[in-house]
Amino acid sequence: MTIETLRFVRDVLFRSLAISIVVVILMYLAMLAGWPLWTTLVAQVFRSDEAHLAAAGLGLFTAIKFYVVFVLLVPGLAIQWTIRSALARGNA
Repeated sequence: MTIETLRFVRDVLFRSLAISIVVVILMYLAMLAGWPLWTTLVAQVFRSDEAHLAAAGLGLFTAIKFYVVFVLLVPGLAIQWTIRSALARGNA
C-alpha cells in the first residue's frame, strides 16, 4: 500500500467517526426528549416495563460505543501511526 492509499483510508475512517459521533448525539437527544412518550407506547406494544427498556437502550448505546471506538477510531489511529512512522523513515 502506498502512503496516499493509507491516507485515504485514514481520512475515511476519521470522517466516519465524526459523522457517527454526531448521529449518536442526535439519537441520544431524541431518546431523552421522547422518553416519556415512547416508553409508554413501547411498553404497551411489547408488554415490557420501563426498566427493561432502559436496559435495552443502554445496551444499544454500549454497542454503538464499541463500534465507534474499535471499528472506526482504533484503526484510524493505527493507520495514522503507520503513516507517521513511514514518513519519519523517509518512505514517502
